[in-house]
Amino acid sequence: MKTAYFGLSPAQNQIHFLTTCDVIVGGTPTFVTSRGLPCPPLILHADGKQVSATLPAQGGEELVAYATGLGQTNPPLTTGQPAAASSPAVTSFNLDFNYRANALATDPGAVGATVTTPLFAGATKGFVGLYQINFIVSPPPAGLPPCVNFAVPAATGGGLLVASNLTVSLGSEISFDGAGICVTPGT
Repeated sequence: MKTAYFGLSPAQNQIHFLTTCDVIVGGTPTFVTSRGLPCPPLILHADGKQVSATLPAQGGEELVAYATGLGQTNPPLTTGQPAAASSPAVTSFNLDFNYRANALATDPGAVGATVTTPLFAGATKGFVGLYQINFIVSPPPAGLPPCVNFAVPAATGGGLLVASNLTVSLGSEISFDGAGICVTPGT
């Protein structure tokens, strides 16, 4: 039997913001989606409630996003075991706040946007392979459109349906991902 050679280069990290549709072995908290859209991101307020059109974030508020793929921590985690402590990731990450309606993730700093660092990016205590990113929401610009609550029927008049008015992206030199959330305009 002949086999072909193929190269394999393991990545230091492969960031993925979790959504309500992702499954983490070992238990994932259950969140009720109040946006009316499938698979909203797991980004939470300090009280543990999910950021949504009905519970938008505020400028200056600290939020927690959940992710996988942030790589090695210090101290290192034990493979297959829940994290004994909230260990920070070894890799340095940057955050980008894109205040455009329904924007996709962007590589932080790639297009000259202002970047910041998260307050914390690392393993989540008590979970296997689950990471958290704590960050402060930057102030929204003037004229930011509010998100539409898709669970409530409304006449749109043919305008843009805003599912998210802020896309938070996290990136390293190797990978990046982002999640669209709702922020209260003018906060």
